[in-house]
Amino acid sequence: MQHSAHQIYFCHMASLPFTALSAHYPDAQCHDFSDGASAALAQSFERLSVALLEQVHQCLRRGDKQLPLVQVILSEEQFAQRSGIAGLFRTIASEYPGFRGQVIAVNAQESLATLTAKLRGNAQAGDRHVEILYRDDQRYALDWQELTLLDHCPSPWRAGHVYLITGGLGAVGRLLIEEILAQGFNSRVILVGRSSVDEQARKQLEAWARAGVLVSYRRTDIADPEQVDNLIGWVLDTCGRLDGVIHCAGIIRDNLLLNKSVSEFEQVLSPKVRGAVNLDQATRTLPLSFFALFSSLSSVLGNAGQSDYAAGNGFMDGYARLRAQRVRSGQGTGRTVSINWPYWQDGGMRMEPRQVERMWQESGLRALSTENALKAFYQALAQGDEQVLVVEGNVRRIRQVATTLHGFSPLAEAPDVAPLATPVARGETGAGSRSALLAHLTRLVAQELGLAEQRIQVDALLSKYGIDSVMMMRVIAQLESDFGSLPKTLFFEYQTLAELADFFVAQHAEIVARRWPAPGQVAPGQVVQREVKDAVFADVPALPVQPPAPRSVEASVHGLAGDAEQPPLIAIVAVAGRYPGADSVDEFWKCLAEGYDGISEIPPERWNADDFYARTPTLGKSTCKWGGFLEEVAAFDPAFFKLTPREASVLDPNGRLFLQTVQHLFDSAGLTRQRIAERYQSKLGVFVGAMYQQYSAVDSDLLSESLVSISSYSSIANRVSHVFDLRGPSVALDTMCSSSLVALHYAHESLLRGECTGAIVGGVNLSLHPKKYIGLGASNMLGSAPDSRSFSDGSGYLPCEGVGAVLLRPLSDALRDQDEVLGVIRSTHVSHSGGASHYATPNVKAQTALIRESLEKAGVAANSISYIEAAANGTPLSDAVEMLALCKVFSEPGVACAIGTVKSNIGHAEAASGLSQLTKVLLQLKHRKWLPTPGIGQMNSDIDWRQAPFELQPTLRDWPQPILTVDGRECRVPRRAAIDSFGAGGTYAHVVVEAFEIAQPQCPAPVPLATEEQLIVLSAASPSSLLSLAAAHLRSLASGLDANLVDYARALRQQREAMDFRLAMVVSDVSELMRSLQAFCADPEGWSKRDGVGFTGAVETPDSRLLEALAQDRTTDSLIDDAVGQKHLLSLAALWANGIDIDWRRLDGSDCHRPVALPLYPFDKVLCWVGAAPSAAEAGSQPWAEEKPQGPLLERIRRILAEVTGLPATTWREDRALSEYGLGSATFILFYQRLSASFGEFALADLRECQTLNDIVRLLDAQPVASIESHPVRHLSRRYPELVALNQGRSGRPVFWIHAGIGGVEAYQALAQRIERPFFGIQARGYMSERAPLQGLQAMATYYCHLILMQQPDGPYSLGGYSLGGALAYEVTRQLQELGETVDSLVMVDSLDSHAMSGAGVSTKTLYLQSANIAIGASYGDDLEQALENMIHQERIDSDVSDDDFLQALAEQACQHSSDVSVGQLMQRIRHNAKVQSAYDSTNFQILPLPHPAAVRCHYLHNRGGNYFGGLQPYLFVRGEHSALGQDDYAQGWKQQMPGLEVVEVDALCHMLMLSTQPALDQIGSYCQGLYAKTDRATPGATENLSAQSVEA
Repeated sequence: MQHSAHQIYFCHMASLPFTALSAHYPDAQCHDFSDGASAALAQSFERLSVALLEQVHQCLRRGDKQLPLVQVILSEEQFAQRSGIAGLFRTIASEYPGFRGQVIAVNAQESLATLTAKLRGNAQAGDRHVEILYRDDQRYALDWQELTLLDHCPSPWRAGHVYLITGGLGAVGRLLIEEILAQGFNSRVILVGRSSVDEQARKQLEAWARAGVLVSYRRTDIADPEQVDNLIGWVLDTCGRLDGVIHCAGIIRDNLLLNKSVSEFEQVLSPKVRGAVNLDQATRTLPLSFFALFSSLSSVLGNAGQSDYAAGNGFMDGYARLRAQRVRSGQGTGRTVSINWPYWQDGGMRMEPRQVERMWQESGLRALSTENALKAFYQALAQGDEQVLVVEGNVRRIRQVATTLHGFSPLAEAPDVAPLATPVARGETGAGSRSALLAHLTRLVAQELGLAEQRIQVDALLSKYGIDSVMMMRVIAQLESDFGSLPKTLFFEYQTLAELADFFVAQHAEIVARRWPAPGQVAPGQVVQREVKDAVFADVPALPVQPPAPRSVEASVHGLAGDAEQPPLIAIVAVAGRYPGADSVDEFWKCLAEGYDGISEIPPERWNADDFYARTPTLGKSTCKWGGFLEEVAAFDPAFFKLTPREASVLDPNGRLFLQTVQHLFDSAGLTRQRIAERYQSKLGVFVGAMYQQYSAVDSDLLSESLVSISSYSSIANRVSHVFDLRGPSVALDTMCSSSLVALHYAHESLLRGECTGAIVGGVNLSLHPKKYIGLGASNMLGSAPDSRSFSDGSGYLPCEGVGAVLLRPLSDALRDQDEVLGVIRSTHVSHSGGASHYATPNVKAQTALIRESLEKAGVAANSISYIEAAANGTPLSDAVEMLALCKVFSEPGVACAIGTVKSNIGHAEAASGLSQLTKVLLQLKHRKWLPTPGIGQMNSDIDWRQAPFELQPTLRDWPQPILTVDGRECRVPRRAAIDSFGAGGTYAHVVVEAFEIAQPQCPAPVPLATEEQLIVLSAASPSSLLSLAAAHLRSLASGLDANLVDYARALRQQREAMDFRLAMVVSDVSELMRSLQAFCADPEGWSKRDGVGFTGAVETPDSRLLEALAQDRTTDSLIDDAVGQKHLLSLAALWANGIDIDWRRLDGSDCHRPVALPLYPFDKVLCWVGAAPSAAEAGSQPWAEEKPQGPLLERIRRILAEVTGLPATTWREDRALSEYGLGSATFILFYQRLSASFGEFALADLRECQTLNDIVRLLDAQPVASIESHPVRHLSRRYPELVALNQGRSGRPVFWIHAGIGGVEAYQALAQRIERPFFGIQARGYMSERAPLQGLQAMATYYCHLILMQQPDGPYSLGGYSLGGALAYEVTRQLQELGETVDSLVMVDSLDSHAMSGAGVSTKTLYLQSANIAIGASYGDDLEQALENMIHQERIDSDVSDDDFLQALAEQACQHSSDVSVGQLMQRIRHNAKVQSAYDSTNFQILPLPHPAAVRCHYLHNRGGNYFGGLQPYLFVRGEHSALGQDDYAQGWKQQMPGLEVVEVDALCHMLMLSTQPALDQIGSYCQGLYAKTDRATPGATENLSAQSVEA
């Protein structure tokens, strides 16, 4: 669709068809909304306003520089639509001041000519009117008339009258009722709201009744016409009359347009728009005294973030005029008024004091007092105006603001006298002004955040400091005092202070120059006298570099095309990879320098080469059994990347290897996630070349093979972007053997286009199955001998495995950040050979043209190239064709040029070959050496080396400095290389790379420490990796340290991620460091106690005693401040080793540091392969691994208890009561699972009867040996700990209930005992185990489908769940139906719908509090009083501290009550469970329709009272946080998806206690008992009877 800068929406009932209208406006995009009169008013308005919202969204998503002019054409009688859309337009303009939206009311009989004239005239009008009306071709605009507030107006209240107030028990409704009371009228009031009445509200209703006003509360959704009709019917039946309606209802979902979703928009519109219409229609025949709509200033003035609220209130403003007109025509009764209220001092919506003060400073407005509000209300009703705007404050200033309501933008008058100093013109703002502006911006943001100014970095993302949208609006408001109206999306578009300053300099140069003049610069209008003295110029240290030779020096001499401006140069700043015989690029260099041979026979761990090898062509066999191979390609570190071994096993090994290589790439570049965010704004692209997908050919089980079969190349790149949170393009490419160099080309182009700020380019290639060799052999592409090498008289190429990656970024950025520049890309070029030759045969003309075009693109001469990395792979014909093309291009004499190819050493790495070639070139540039070519037996007879302008290098030798003679002068040019890469399918790639020699940067000296001691920190994701890392550093130091110890220590602190397992030490020299590392490697456990100069620790299990001793009643922040200020390195070491993260820049000073080469991260090596069993070490560490009984029974039980509780095995005495250990219910379930996995099937109830360990021993001794195999259910539970058998049912189909929000299934235990069929709870993955949680409810449901299908292969299935579990059960139902399975019943116990979940996000502290208190409460069963006595109230814990300090305090309190672990262990458990809950991402859950809704019987067990938290809210939310849950009837949301939903009312104290207190538990149990009767399906009649009984209960 073609987008236009002019959008026209035809909404009036025109006499001309839309096609004629739209054809008349070819330069505009026209939209037909002329069905508004025939459609329902509310729905047609919502459709139009949503369309306008989406139109703006499209422009914002496209990044349009300017929003379009939008004109909406309506008729005069469409009052509500006109006012509503005008309110929307005013808010858009408040966020985007350049936006113009016009609502134009015309005559329905307008001709095309007059309509066109009016539209064009308004488009060109100089005013800013929004709402425009034409009568008799006369143009009118909305205006306001000032009224004086009268001292006295008659009261509208009458004794015995009945008034209906929507908006529930909000503050406005309460104030109105108090006013009725104060005036002594014995009236009756009906309050209407969506939420249920809590205890406090009931007491308030009783108090009003005692005072003389009978107030009734009715729970009604006023957006539902049927419910409103029922409400009015009830009022008339109960009260006999209705005299007045006050519509105060509304909700706010403040969000800027950029982030405003359609669902959010519609939710806010609904109560305002549909509510007003429904109330009017339901009361139209009643003799009302008044019908009042409580609107807002937002519809008149617009308000950033409230586009929906402004539109809804605007609709009510217009609807008041519509209703008043109907009343005048006899279609209703009563005064109608819409009142645009400002901020009420005593209203329900609260503003911060600073916002109130800002309102006063900007406009003279004060918060409206209740006294004046009531007076204004009475006067509005008495005067009879249809719309009244009420404000309070300074009259003079308010009148000035009121002029803006006319829509004019008055121009400032020209000054009579010109300033003596010349104003700075736009675009001439100096660097000094920008610096002063930056200082001002820094000050504003620092004040808002409460941070010291020096902590704010101008190039850092503001999101890093935790700035939120509210803070943004406050800063923008302060900036508007200088700059006038600003876009409210400013901080979304410009995300650093530097970007923000550049915006102001570019768009508001005059203001910047005047407001923040540079030192010595005269501001406009300012007269300055100054004495001129001798100027002194500071000597700025230069940055000596050898720049890339300009095109004008070389190209003009050598006949290349003109002097067109070259694009910015792209630098390569890091390289990583693994190749045969080399696990790093450093090892690769050593091997290549020795001229090594990386070719070997196919290793037996791939396949038995002899089984598939034949000397002569044979069907089903290959004539090749050689190649280059990597070691341990099945090994991977799943825990490092938050994966389980089982998950990792179904990932393509290509992707796994590339993930680890990218981590090593970041290690080489010294990049942490924080640095990626700061230096690259996370806009790193990922471009990877790959070709074969052989993993699916590996034999395995059906499920693993199926999962592997749907993998794609894209996941290789996409998973990298996901794991490292990279936001740039993420693309996998397959052009066969040129894949990785083509990936380099597209990455290079993406950087030049500005799509990303950096790019990872990679290639990966593996040989995983003999079919690859068989297929390539059948295609005559493989060599038949191990000496079939590049440039030889061979028979084909030898495949090679490899994985490589490089990091690209603009050269200017690399120099700014002091990156090591390994090379500069002068050009990349890609082409195809076309159809002139046979497919898959080389084309000399195409290759020649490619190379020439690439050199021309680079702006360099062919004779300036001093090294060529050829694509030659050992296939005689293709090698000869390439050499012929090279000779054609490089025939002119020039610098000495060598040729070679890495393929002669390692073979042809196919998709990764381009990266292997580039890596070799970069290593040669770094070391300034030409690498040797291994000996070639029989040379290719088709290559004439005597005529070639380059030669192979037999030995390692220096790469001489290239000198080019131009016009008799010798010109020094950079070492420069050309790289060829040709795909068999005809996609060719060529790259020109050169050296960039730079002197050592002038860096500030490191901040001197108080002593010569240095703080060394190492960390890893596991204890074994930490040990390996320490050993790697020891080896590196033993081979010689390239940097001084100060730089080495600083690099460890700043260039490496802080991971979970940590080692920190203080040393004074390298030898002491080596001795400490040796001691740690020899004794990791006892090392820290050796001499007190170092610490080991883990984030999840800090040494609480040590931290308490260090703290001495200080907070963590103050402790860090003191340690940094005093340079107390040992304290910093102790804090960091025990999980306290520290901003090391506070210790290290300047960010400008020379790069330091550090050892790469040593990944753990876990076997991850389809069909492979876990290693013994892995199995022993997993709670779901099968365990064979070993050792004395009592000791085995103790080991299991130690494993599930964290308490040492020696603490578990056999005769001590288990209750004394505080074994919580969740831990008890895990203990039961582990016992069942180890000893076989037994009843959970039997275990609960055991009082001591001796009792458990006797119980297990009595179990028959055959029990281990008697029930396959437990075998599945061993593999999947999420599946918990909650009863001993043995017959009938299983019942599956899915966990609620906390993650466990303990709440279902009592219910399960009532069910005869097997009853399984499915708990969240990671709950009470170390498994990584799943991300998102959809993904969780997919996994749960897998568990259910594994347990019960055939349907039908019976599913259920409480709260969040019901929503998950619904999604599982949907996915099972998509798979063709049948679900016979779905039970949802008071489950939230997606709308409710979207607003249910909470802070980390609240997650911690909920996790702790729910665990405590669960340990007391249905003893609510005892549970509340022991749970932790929000007032008992300080929430104004860091998350870590809060968790520490919470765990300490919890351990005093009902915890079975130490403080540190409980902290670890709570933190892990909070991660599990955060992973739900329930705020983004969308309810999708069931494929077959009629095929499943759906039961919704609804909390009749609607109370959600009861008295538990203070135990589940920290101070300052609350939840609006319980205000809606969530069953209605589910009814939209399941029209046949059966809703069963349950009498519960509150939602949170539905499964733990009576009578709710009995009601739910009885209902489910009938539903899950022993037969697979209960009879319809039985279920209906249960439903009726349940409702009566």
